[in-house]
Amino acid sequence: ALHEQLRSRGAYQGEATYQTRFGSTFPVEVVVQRVEQGGREFILLLARDATERKRAEDALTESAERFRALFDESPVAALLLDAGFRVIGVNRAASATVGYSIEELTGRDPELFVLADDQLGFRQMRDRLLAGSTQSEAAEQSQKPRSQRRPRTSRRRSATRVWSRAARRRTSW
Repeated sequence: ALHEQLRSRGAYQGEATYQTRFGSTFPVEVVVQRVEQGGREFILLLARDATERKRAEDALTESAERFRALFDESPVAALLLDAGFRVIGVNRAASATVGYSIEELTGRDPELFVLADDQLGFRQMRDRLLAGSTQSEAAEQSQKPRSQRRPRTSRRRSATRVWSRAARRRTSW
């Protein structure tokens, strides 16, 4: 199969496992290139140790799985939004709070859940975040005297009111 790919494409790129003379194995990234020089065909093989990359990938996968479990199982309603302020992640608590399924919430604008009397404040917060602010609303609210702090109101699918205190933070990935 490798020989056929070299003949048809002239190159192969993939991963393999190499073994040291002491018997231990390690992952490698392999590039095989067919080269013609002076009427003769040569095969050039480059192999690079991929151990560190594999470790980093495994650590990243494990971290993502931990985050996903914490996010999904949190009793606190949480939405993940993309750069365009569309919902890309919903936990069960958020779904239960607003009365929409996770599938119904995904891809939507969270403004759908904000009651009319809070929409101006929501839009201002969204505009600040879209403009690049990394200051969270929770931090801004905590700097105000308690008498000036105001919980947000959202609406459930059933049109009943949900009182909430929102913490929003822009992050870069």
